[in-house]
Amino acid sequence: MAQKVEEFQHKVRSGIAPDFWEFMGVEGFLMFISYWKELGGKPPGLQGVHRYFCSSYFNELPVARIREQLGADLLTGNQPILTGDMMDVELLSVAIPVSHFVLTDKRMSERIKRRGINKDWGTEVYSMADIDGLFGKLEALR
Repeated sequence: MAQKVEEFQHKVRSGIAPDFWEFMGVEGFLMFISYWKELGGKPPGLQGVHRYFCSSYFNELPVARIREQLGADLLTGNQPILTGDMMDVELLSVAIPVSHFVLTDKRMSERIKRRGINKDWGTEVYSMADIDGLFGKLEALR
């Protein structure tokens, strides 16, 4: 990604207007560079942001850690990657660390349990196949 950003920035400095898709490919990272500068991150610029994203500090943050665990399981597993899988990974990586209960599809539920992510964060994970268990837990809270 750092190489794409460097190529984009070089193009802009050279007076060549990037197309829309080139911009969309790096805009998130450019935003992080801006935040990094505002926060006084060291080292400054692209090098500092790149170093931060490669650090153990960033990779142990709940959202990043769960996203990488689920993404790795998708890429190395035997099941085909479905169109909604990546969005599920994004949403679950935010929900799991802050939720007592999560309801997802059967494949993702099995993936989370196989990786032990539910145990790491103390989250009970359910699918439609075992939704009665979730209803039982919720009913007990009344």
